[in-house]
Amino acid sequence: MRKIVLFLVMAALICATALAQPATRARAAGSPAKIDSLALTAAKSALLAKYSQAELEKGVFVGSSFCLACHTSKASYRDTNHASFIRRPLEQFSLVPGKGVIADYDGNKTDDFRQGLDFNTISSPFDAYKPNAPKLSVESGTYYVTIGSLKMPVVFTLAGQRNGSAQRFVVKVPVTDTQSKLSVDNYFAPIQYTPATGWSAYNPTRWYDSSNAPKFAAGIGAASLVASNGPSSHGGGCIGCHSQGLRGEAKTAAGEFAPNITPAVLYNNDDPGVVDYEADGEMELMNIGCESCHGPGSLHIMAGGDASKIVNPATLTKQQQTDVCAQCHLNSTSVPTGSFNWPFNDATNTRWTPQDAKNGLALSTFYKMGGTLWPDGKHYNGGRPFNAYSTSAHANFAAHTLSCPDCHNPHAEGDGMLLRQTVVADGYTIKTSAEDNTLCLSCHAKYGPFAGFTRGDVYDAQQGKLEAQDKIAKTVEAHTHHPYAPERIMGLSRCIGCHMTSASGHNFEALSPELTIKYADKGMANSCANGCHNTNVNIFNLGIKTSTTYNAPFDLSLARALKPYFGEGGTWWNTKP
Repeated sequence: MRKIVLFLVMAALICATALAQPATRARAAGSPAKIDSLALTAAKSALLAKYSQAELEKGVFVGSSFCLACHTSKASYRDTNHASFIRRPLEQFSLVPGKGVIADYDGNKTDDFRQGLDFNTISSPFDAYKPNAPKLSVESGTYYVTIGSLKMPVVFTLAGQRNGSAQRFVVKVPVTDTQSKLSVDNYFAPIQYTPATGWSAYNPTRWYDSSNAPKFAAGIGAASLVASNGPSSHGGGCIGCHSQGLRGEAKTAAGEFAPNITPAVLYNNDDPGVVDYEADGEMELMNIGCESCHGPGSLHIMAGGDASKIVNPATLTKQQQTDVCAQCHLNSTSVPTGSFNWPFNDATNTRWTPQDAKNGLALSTFYKMGGTLWPDGKHYNGGRPFNAYSTSAHANFAAHTLSCPDCHNPHAEGDGMLLRQTVVADGYTIKTSAEDNTLCLSCHAKYGPFAGFTRGDVYDAQQGKLEAQDKIAKTVEAHTHHPYAPERIMGLSRCIGCHMTSASGHNFEALSPELTIKYADKGMANSCANGCHNTNVNIFNLGIKTSTTYNAPFDLSLARALKPYFGEGGTWWNTKP
């Protein structure tokens, strides 16, 4: 009880202090933040009640609540997908985007768990598994998924909060051979809910056998879960990026992954962003928090806000800045044994942190690049952003390398994807969006194909000046050979429509239709088809795409029709001038 009271007092003090300060505070770059001495004393006391002085001096992750109590100008971080990717399901946040369970298949304003949805009683994607289709429930505030005789508590939800993606449900499995009588690891339930399409199955063969009967029943031991094709492990496949506080990994005697996660010290009981991941009665730090990018914060606090005791990515090199983001946004395996799907040293049981970047230790020493390349050997077939970015001109143009923060603001979601909403260039503060080209043009103006206008013109165009708008339109049309209307639904001459289709992503290169022809046996995509010509327009009277690959007769016919414009000898873009 004493510890709880201490935490509450500390929280009240820090919050009161933060609210008493201006939202922004003018101070010299690199100078320590000013923290009320009483609040600072309470913060130190709370940390010392949990850790020794020696531990704190080595660097301990403390959680974003400590950070935001003083850095109030960064409070918009709380509304990002980074901050809300993982959520502990709480009834008071039912159907609240960004906080709670969003599943409501029949639109009756009661989430499907609280409603007690039994998939055995309705027609759904789980019909094949009747009479053992999943059942959903809530009892005494705990959300459950029941499959056959196994009633499994939902430890947290994953994704599906703000961007329309699928919300997944991660459970602990009742077992007979652990102290808590629950699995040590957490596992993905075979269900997911997407707002636009409703419920669907997620890796059901992990839970059901070839006869569609449950693989597991009440009374099992933990070893059954890690047998061949058992349920998907969150602790072994995902936790490295989903928790700012991962301290190491172990395996139990039964073979389960057992992540060691930093406990949360400062939090409200109704904060869905903290989770009892380890089923030890103690909440752990989850999500991508402040310290995921700035490194462990204990020394910064214990030193009274000394800026030299924390990592400021703005002071790092472009490569180091990108490493900070890449630690999660890449397909990779750990070193040296490849035990995990994130940067990690298996031999020393340590992870890379931004503090390593500050100390000059490259992220690349903690991973082996994964992902699948197209047969051209350069472009990635899907995967996470860094894989494609690593082969791009943005990453490799020595005269002006771009890092992730040049386009993304980690402290605010903006229009989505953490995209910057303003850029300061040549003395102009330009409002930016990827949808109307301003994010790209605020940098590319006056260079290369865009030498016909300046960044001042981009600013003036936003102020309604027709001359500037006309200069931009004519210059971009000369580059794209398409009308200039990026703000329309079709996004005509929208930069990302050609340079960031799913065919190329963060490689930013428009892929020629000749690649689809050259690698027809592999089904390589191209940007023209992938961006518009598959389904949005049918100017060649070929119909629209119906297949999911790029080696169907339609794909090859479309590529041949497009190649005279973009390919060898292309009249618009000649790949071999």
